[in-house]
Amino acid sequence: MPEEEILEHILLDCTSPLAPIRTVWSLAEKLWRRKGTQWPTLTIGTIFGCSLIHIRKHDGKKRPGATRLFRVLTEISAHLLWKLRCERVNTMPQNPPTAHPLEEAHNRWIRAVNERLTLDKLLTDEGRFGIRATKAKLVLQTWGGTLLDEDRLPKDWIKEAGVLVGITSRRPPGRNR
Repeated sequence: MPEEEILEHILLDCTSPLAPIRTVWSLAEKLWRRKGTQWPTLTIGTIFGCSLIHIRKHDGKKRPGATRLFRVLTEISAHLLWKLRCERVNTMPQNPPTAHPLEEAHNRWIRAVNERLTLDKLLTDEGRFGIRATKAKLVLQTWGGTLLDEDRLPKDWIKEAGVLVGITSRRPPGRNR
């Protein structure tokens, strides 16, 4: 008997080899751990309420960068899992059922996070967005500690091209030429 297709099952519980849940959430946790913080236990309430969560230091002070990164990673991961599920159910051949290769799920997650990083950098442009611009300090706090070769970047890397998160894409098997 097939599992009931409720959102909690789709985002957290599905153990089918067709669903890349473990891949997506482990990438989110891996990037999060680069901040030096414990990844919280995910529930459907945590995912839905991620915009209400505040990450705090041991002394109780808020960590705005970590809070924002948790929200971004949770939203991107949940959205990608939903998109992959809809693609699998609605557009992929079903006899026998097929799934996205895990490398594809991995690479699509990396791409989504890098696109968000790029968007964050662009949104700091006060000349274009005025008072609505995202504060550069918040973007630096959000992504600091998660970037590829961060030790080689200038302290204020927002205007630098080619800044990427510190997890790289994978090539499909057999294409490592």
